[in-house]
Amino acid sequence: MSDILREVGNIARALDYMSNVGFKNMHLNNGQYLYQNRIYEIPGIISQVSKK
Repeated sequence: MSDILREVGNIARALDYMSNVGFKNMHLNNGQYLYQNRIYEIPGIISQVSKK
């Protein structure tokens, strides 16, 4: 089981690295593409957070 989790972690890190490199040309820092993706997927999320 730990071998599978280790492999999943390796894949996740590799995908994160590739995404960071790919989005660098859009002037996004590491991990910022995740926030952009959530904003795109959930319209109005910014106004929902600011109302709380």
